[in-house]
Amino acid sequence: MIYPADFRQKSFDHVMTNPPFFVTKTLSKPVAQGKSIANIENISLNDWIFFSLKRLKSGGSFSIIHLTERLPEFFLRCPLIVEVLALSP
Repeated sequence: MIYPADFRQKSFDHVMTNPPFFVTKTLSKPVAQGKSIANIENISLNDWIFFSLKRLKSGGSFSIIHLTERLPEFFLRCPLIVEVLALSP
């Protein structure tokens, strides 16, 4: 991933992310380019989680909006530093 230099220096008390839900293999690309960017993953879920947690201050909180069927992948990717997990429908 490429990030603006000034952003790489910042950290936050809370990081919330809503990455694209779908991987390319699971559906056909939408006609509208904007929908494709918003809905189809071009950066892995692992990279989204890594980047989000990297920007998080020690003791901060992290929220992610994603599909429940990708939850096992989240658990595999989430480092052990995440101590508490609250799931909401």
